[in-house]
Amino acid sequence: MDLFKIKVISMTDQEKLSAILVDEVAIKKYLNYNPTYDVHEGLEDFGSFGKTGQFDDYALVFMLLVLTKKWKQPIAYYLSSGPTKVHLLQHLIIKSVNQTQALGFTLKFVIWDQGSNNRAVTQRFGVTSQDPYLFVNGNKVFLIFDPPHLIKNARNNLKKYGFTVSGETVSWSFIEEFHKQDSATPIRFARSIFTATICQFRCEACNSSSQPYSCSWDICNGETKITTRRSICYSKLF
Repeated sequence: MDLFKIKVISMTDQEKLSAILVDEVAIKKYLNYNPTYDVHEGLEDFGSFGKTGQFDDYALVFMLLVLTKKWKQPIAYYLSSGPTKVHLLQHLIIKSVNQTQALGFTLKFVIWDQGSNNRAVTQRFGVTSQDPYLFVNGNKVFLIFDPPHLIKNARNNLKKYGFTVSGETVSWSFIEEFHKQDSATPIRFARSIFTATICQFRCEACNSSSQPYSCSWDICNGETKITTRRSICYSKLF
């Protein structure tokens, strides 16, 4: 943390505006002995919140991101057996916010995905769509879901259930049928929709980076008109 203190001294007030990115990833179980520190690595470890003898298979990472320039740096990681428990995740969020503020950064956001534990912590903080923030040390910190996963989850729900908006049906099947007909023509009208993208979306686990491509196309007719109109409105958000 001393290096962060040195870094923040040279920053302007605008450059101190920052966000904490939180993400949890699955990792392989692996046990290793580190002779330098005389410890076994590969076991559940939450730092000051304690260690256990269970093998870790998840890593929870906190990254500090400056909002006004290209600068980011991991500030903490924790190893857990299974996803981090809700009550512990809540404490780790507060700890990271406190540490970041203590370093001199002006923290504005905590950003993460819509995982079930993340949503549970959001509720425990009392964060709502009307009041999407919490107060830490008298400072307002917004807790938000990252846009790529918002796009992905909207796509997932459209694919699985479809939407009804003001009595009008928005359906993923219309997108697939339109792509099928468009692909058969010599000149493509919807060049941003690819066969690989459509096929990829048939699997449950898909990459967030491809989601916007299915949300924008150029022409419509018949019953696809409603789906097209709603999707274009959605696409214009970005």
